Amino acid sequence: MFDYLYKLLVKLRRLTQSLQHRSNSNFEEKKYREMANSNECGIGPGSVLAIVVVAMMLLFVPLMMGPVAPPTPPLILLFPTVLLFVFLYLHFSSK
Repeated sequence: MFDYLYKLLVKLRRLTQSLQHRSNSNFEEKKYREMANSNECGIGPGSVLAIVVVAMMLLFVPLMMGPVAPPTPPLILLFPTVLLFVFLYLHFSSK
């Protein structure tokens, strides 16, 4: 099973790399150099909006929930599994 998942992650990495090469790489390199030379921290209006939306969800979503039962063990294992795949995807696509 892990061999299949590893092959899938490798295919995703190759796909993202090919998509990056197909895009306008000169424009992106120039934009990246401009951002690296400027002293911007990378937090813009989109980041602030995302933080506000997540904070509002954390505040108001529990108010809309009814009485709940504790999560089942497979559901508990789902979160670290998804985070592991996201981490591996980001790790392989950043090289």
